[in-house]
Amino acid sequence: MGATGEAATGTPDGTESGPLRADARRNRERIVATAREVFMTQGVDASMDEIARRAGVGKGTLYRRFPDRTVLLEAVALDIYERLTAMAQQAMAEGGSAWSSLNRFLREWAEFRFGLANSPLCHPMRDALRANQQLRDARDVWIGLFERMVGDAQDDGVLRRDVGCGDIVMFMDRLVQETGAPADVADSVPARLLELLLDALRVQPGSVLPGRAITGADLNRPVSVPGAGRPG
Repeated sequence: MGATGEAATGTPDGTESGPLRADARRNRERIVATAREVFMTQGVDASMDEIARRAGVGKGTLYRRFPDRTVLLEAVALDIYERLTAMAQQAMAEGGSAWSSLNRFLREWAEFRFGLANSPLCHPMRDALRANQQLRDARDVWIGLFERMVGDAQDDGVLRRDVGCGDIVMFMDRLVQETGAPADVADSVPARLLELLLDALRVQPGSVLPGRAITGADLNRPVSVPGAGRPG
């Protein structure tokens, strides 16, 4: 027997007003996944009609779920944080050393291909975080898990102590961006960079990093603008 229940409608805070039928839930998931891809590649001003077309739903369906662009952006951001949290929890639940859990998480994150600092989603996401408590809570849960993974690997003596979770976030952001590499090698670039990162994170004789470790809390602070304050 098919799923029952009334289809929910979108609300201003991005939640749903009631239970979703299975087909309505699938539509919503497709819209959010498609919007994430479109916003990351075309920017957050991308056409809502294009998102509906690529998701395979009508414009009416899109706007019933997400009355405006802000609600859709917040739904995409929440989905990203919840996915990262689930990936971290799964990596930790699979057992093994703290270093192996961190490795599993970073590899899955690289496959997910979402950067948290420089993607087109990031500037509006900062505004959404200030306005949306649910979004802040989801982000804090993920950052807390990630900091725990980093701390556990450091306590085991495998991960170097002069690195914070924020350093890794910054690197992962750059790793998943388009590289501009020739087509015949482009697909292998993220995997190669990730292996270099993992080697560099291990305790070993090497360079002393300048400055201090970047923490999860630092990711909430205002970002610097390249060139700002420099003489012209």
